[in-house]
Amino acid sequence: MKNCTACNQEITLDVKFCPECGAKQELQEVEKVNEIQEVETFSQSQETNAVMTEKKRYPAIYTVLCVLTLAGPIHVILIGLFYLIFGSALKDVSIFVTGLLWTVSSLGTIIGTVMLFKKRKKGLVIYTINQVVYILTAIYVAKQCLDSDRIEGIGEVILVLLVLPALIFLGVFWFSKFRNYLR
Repeated sequence: MKNCTACNQEITLDVKFCPECGAKQELQEVEKVNEIQEVETFSQSQETNAVMTEKKRYPAIYTVLCVLTLAGPIHVILIGLFYLIFGSALKDVSIFVTGLLWTVSSLGTIIGTVMLFKKRKKGLVIYTINQVVYILTAIYVAKQCLDSDRIEGIGEVILVLLVLPALIFLGVFWFSKFRNYLR
C-alpha cells in the first residue's frame, strides 16, 4: 500500500489515479528504478540480438562467391583426371604430374572453400595455398602450349579462362571486408 500524493488517502501500489480525489499518481522510487532496469535490460537484449544476427549473416555476394568458387575446382578435377589418365597411358611424367597437381590443388580448394563458407580463417589459408599451386600449374601448362606450335591459341585461353578468374577470386577473398567475416 501507498498514500495518494494529493490527498494522502491510502491506495494500492498499482493504482495510477486516486479513487478518492482522482489525482494522477507518481511512480514510487522503487517502481521507477525497476522500470529503468527493465528498459535497460530490453535495450541490451536488443543490441545483443542485433550483433549476433549481424555476425551470423554475411552478405549475399560472399555466399555467391563461395558457390562460384566451388564450380571451378570441380571442373579442374576433371581436367586433372584427364591429364592423369593420358599421362599414365603415354608414360609422360610431366603430363601425369600436372594432372596430379591440378587434382590435388582442386580438392584442397574445395576444402578451403567449404571452410570459408563456414567462416573459418584456416579456410582462407588452405584456399590460398591450393590456388597458388593451381595457378602455377596452369601457367606452366600455358607456357608449354605457347612454346608448342601444335595447338595455336590454347596457351592464351588457359591464361584467360583458368588463371585470371583464380587470381580475381583469390584477391576478392583477401579483401578486408570479406576477411572480417572469418573467425
